[in-house]
Amino acid sequence: MGSDVDRGEEEEEAASELLRDRFRLCTISIAEAEAKQNGMEISQPIVACISDLAFKYAQQLAKDVELFAQHAGRKSVNMEDVILSVTTVSFDTAAAAYLFYSTS
Repeated sequence: MGSDVDRGEEEEEAASELLRDRFRLCTISIAEAEAKQNGMEISQPIVACISDLAFKYAQQLAKDVELFAQHAGRKSVNMEDVILSVTTVSFDTAAAAYLFYSTS
């Protein structure tokens, strides 16, 4: 029984890593395309930072959207949940990003 749980956790972790990697590749591609379109160069550390922040923002947004829906007694999210979450997450993410990258 324990090995089934471990295997399930490993599969979930692998799926999560794959999702994170794909998300990062997309954000890196977008950042590089935007820089090129605007005649700018963007360094790899900045691209990595943007990618990490975007992923962390998306993770937190997903959690908050789900919590708002649960608080309203619903099993599915709607646009109100997203709007409420975005206003909350924006300030929290900005503060967390500042603290994280200023201490690194």
